[in-house]
Amino acid sequence: MSHVYRREPFRHHSFVSRAATGIVAGLGALGYELAIRAAAKLAAARAEGEAK
Repeated sequence: MSHVYRREPFRHHSFVSRAATGIVAGLGALGYELAIRAAAKLAAARAEGEAK
């Protein structure tokens, strides 16, 4: 729940960012809520696109 860019330098590199649609960082517990909402919207949009 900490801001990774305010921590040790080795934590500044993301190994999954290339595959991610987006990132949420530095928002504490609110970041989890926002990430879940975004994931749900992205999944719904993808499902709608596949249904067409």
